[in-house]
Amino acid sequence: MINLINTKCIGLGVLSLSTLFLTGCGSTIQTKEGQPQNIQKVKQINKQIHKNNLQLKKASIKTIKKSPKAPIRKVTKAERAAWVAQKQLNIPYVWGGTKPSSGFDCSGLVQYSYKVNKLTLPRTASQQYASTKRIPTNQARKGDLVFFKNTGKRRGITHVGIYLGNGKFIHAPRKGKTVEITKVEDKFWNKHLAGFGRVSHSLM
Repeated sequence: MINLINTKCIGLGVLSLSTLFLTGCGSTIQTKEGQPQNIQKVKQINKQIHKNNLQLKKASIKTIKKSPKAPIRKVTKAERAAWVAQKQLNIPYVWGGTKPSSGFDCSGLVQYSYKVNKLTLPRTASQQYASTKRIPTNQARKGDLVFFKNTGKRRGITHVGIYLGNGKFIHAPRKGKTVEITKVEDKFWNKHLAGFGRVSHSLM
């Protein structure tokens, strides 16, 4: 009978009819009488196993190093403008307002958020509509502008907000309200939806 003790790694192979070895580390081969057998051969085998393990380790490391890194997506100016707008949440609506200290109206919030990111927009919602590129609803991205028409006694493009994605936009609604996030599919806003617009160079 052959006893195998102190086994840490398993992988059985035949050395001869009377000798077994393990392809691993920390294994001692003994005969029935408990005396080492073929010590020189065992040392050679262990040395080869160790060499093979080192080669496999180096090959694995080399493969990992060569693995292509996922490209880092650049944050666009449109997305930054959306973040700026979100920082203005709960600031009061003020007709003609264009900065946090005095409050915002709808187009003032949009103009300010883009101005912080070095992009210039006209002052009113209708002017901003005219200066942006029309975008299909299913292609709207975070930072695009969302326009509404006939929202009060006025006609034409009368309101604007910044799209945040996932069917939501941020805007300064009206007197007595504060900057807030609303769903495009909200009954009132969806009824008056005029479409989406993209600011020139906003995806840079």
